[in-house]
Amino acid sequence: SVNLFSSPTGLYPDGWGLMESTNPPHYGWLVAVDPRGAVLLAGGGEHGLTRLRLQRDTDPTFSMNDYWLGRFVYNAGVPTDYTGYSDFSSRSLALRYGWDGHNMLGLTDAWGLYGLTDEELLDAFEVDESVRSDDNALRYLLAFIRPNTYGATATMAAPVQTPPTSPPPLPTKLPTPNPSPTPTGGSSGPPPQVPPSVYDKCLAQFLTCVNDG
Repeated sequence: SVNLFSSPTGLYPDGWGLMESTNPPHYGWLVAVDPRGAVLLAGGGEHGLTRLRLQRDTDPTFSMNDYWLGRFVYNAGVPTDYTGYSDFSSRSLALRYGWDGHNMLGLTDAWGLYGLTDEELLDAFEVDESVRSDDNALRYLLAFIRPNTYGATATMAAPVQTPPTSPPPLPTKLPTPNPSPTPTGGSSGPPPQVPPSVYDKCLAQFLTCVNDG
């Protein structure tokens, strides 16, 4: 077998870029041959597919010298002390915008932002002033974000829903069921008479006495 990539170091982008300066997709679960002349790779720890092909003259080139330092600033923030890394003066951009500047939440996504100026990229990710005023941190961060802007369109437009021109029809009223007939015990005629109670007899006798008096 032949190694396609160098050993992963964390210094390079994950799953894209020049073969000699790329971390291969980790937690690999897919290896396939593209009959058009490429190899498809995917890993559980990456976004989408990696397509390994011959380099073209039109492919963008980026300097990866500060990429790994920019990854630290993007993920953790700007340390107040670059020797101890115990305190940070800016927030983590990864917690809001996702690893490698990519997310599925509809927030700012690095993919598809290729061609923006430095200031436009900083505004798009709402970068803190503590980063903008730190020349080293600013250089590191842009060295990390800019290569990640080259890729597919970040988000797809949501489908347009046309409002209805008239209100929906009311539901059809169900017919009122007819009451069930009272059982008659199998005979016709008036219902059977209930014998009077003791109270009814006393009440009838009292009314008779009153009327007679």
